[in-house]
Amino acid sequence: MKQFRWAWLFTPHRLHVLILLSGLLPVLQAFGATTYLSGCFPTKGRVDVPLNYDLSAEDNYAGNRIQPTISFVFPSDPHAAQCSSCPGVTGTTTEKIYSYRTTPLPTGRTAKYGKLTNNLDIQISAFSDTVSGGGTAYLLETYPNQSPTTSLFEGDNSEATQSLCANSPVAGNPKRLFNWNKISLSLYIVNPIFGIETIPNQLLMSTSVCIFYGSGSCNFSKASVASEMYISGAINAPLSCTINAGSTINVDFETLASSNFTAPGAVPSGFTLRDVDIKFHCDSTAVSNSDKIKLTLSADQGVNDTGTGFIAKMIGRDDIGVRMYDSNDNGIPLDGSADFPIVLDGNGDGHIQMTAAPVATTSNKPDAGHFEGNVTVKMDIR
Repeated sequence: MKQFRWAWLFTPHRLHVLILLSGLLPVLQAFGATTYLSGCFPTKGRVDVPLNYDLSAEDNYAGNRIQPTISFVFPSDPHAAQCSSCPGVTGTTTEKIYSYRTTPLPTGRTAKYGKLTNNLDIQISAFSDTVSGGGTAYLLETYPNQSPTTSLFEGDNSEATQSLCANSPVAGNPKRLFNWNKISLSLYIVNPIFGIETIPNQLLMSTSVCIFYGSGSCNFSKASVASEMYISGAINAPLSCTINAGSTINVDFETLASSNFTAPGAVPSGFTLRDVDIKFHCDSTAVSNSDKIKLTLSADQGVNDTGTGFIAKMIGRDDIGVRMYDSNDNGIPLDGSADFPIVLDGNGDGHIQMTAAPVATTSNKPDAGHFEGNVTVKMDIR
């Protein structure tokens, strides 16, 4: 009788313990689980980075680093999270948000930079979502990088105030907005820029986002692309050349006898051609690119003979003009249509030797009196 009563008392006690344990298990599972939200950005954000920058001669050398964009926010519309899968999310849920940056840019010619063009490498500093302040920076040091291991914490989100879900658990709550449109850029000059370095439109960086709640953590495999940033533009390095040290080249024909003008366009009889020595100096970038530089001559008042462009008009005179000749006594067009090859020495200096003479523009001899005109010498990139 004693043994039976002892067993009767023990069994309920054991059952009572088992019931308590089975009741605690679901609570422990919920606390330790990590639940990920997915399908959050069916429409990706797009940020365009128009990078147009004037590069000075002083900064235009191989190995130099410039920063055309520092903590700049580019115009872009914010977009809302619209997570299609929000398992277990309620009005009291608080999610954690992490972002990852990927870039398809190939490895650059200098460490921790990506290749942007043949002459430029680039390094990107990305920032956190600007809707929430954009105050945290992340430096991309691996190119390309399609599987990042480092994330940027974007903060918490409370479903009680704004929702990440397409179907908000709290009716009427606004959607959480994001905008990843803030960056800093550093350019590394691989080779000096000559003229214009075009940056073709290309994907610069993507932002992928991982959202979860619970006690776990994120990794890139749980993230999906939320925004893409594209870059295009041009780096402009104007040709820096000085002609005749910036001074006017004066050619004095002195006094001429009208009777010496024997035919239109012909050098007056007995006249000695005047030397016109055009000296110029270009910056160091141009020395190795002199084959890409052209020199042209253009008469300010236009030309008298539109067919050949050989005779420059004079101010207030239509009966006399000026012709110029190269070192082989060939006539030079003065309408800007002809360009001359440039040769520079190691210091960036060069010159072109020409000659000039006044000529009659008609079969009649020019009237006596003063004549004057101007020809502009221009150096440019071919």
